[in-house]
Amino acid sequence: RARARARARAMSRGFWTYKDLKEAHQTYETIEAADPNNPAKHFYMGMTMQMAGQTESADEHYENFCKRCIEFFGSILQAVEFHEKRLQDLKAQGQTTFDDREAYNVQEMIHILRDHNKARRRRRGCSLM
Repeated sequence: RARARARARAMSRGFWTYKDLKEAHQTYETIEAADPNNPAKHFYMGMTMQMAGQTESADEHYENFCKRCIEFFGSILQAVEFHEKRLQDLKAQGQTTFDDREAYNVQEMIHILRDHNKARRRRRGCSLM
């Protein structure tokens, strides 16, 4: 458990291993094969690109993740609500963002969606979340 916490802390600071990169890409491929319209595939490809140091490509995939979430859920706020519920369910099962990759990733999805929403509001001249 201590090792998992150390790994999660390292991941949150941007220290990834080749195994992390490979797992993120494999998750992307699994989602792509099962449901090509699933917005999460863009999140996982964004993570893959981020881990590989390709920040522009990562940003493009994160942007696509947000756009696909809007299409899939109807709005950014509904997507955030869905992922917050998912994170609550994972935490109710005893998983934490420190020692469980899925919980960590869902938390990151929420952050990306919120940041995207804030940026959209700033571009439109609205400062409310």
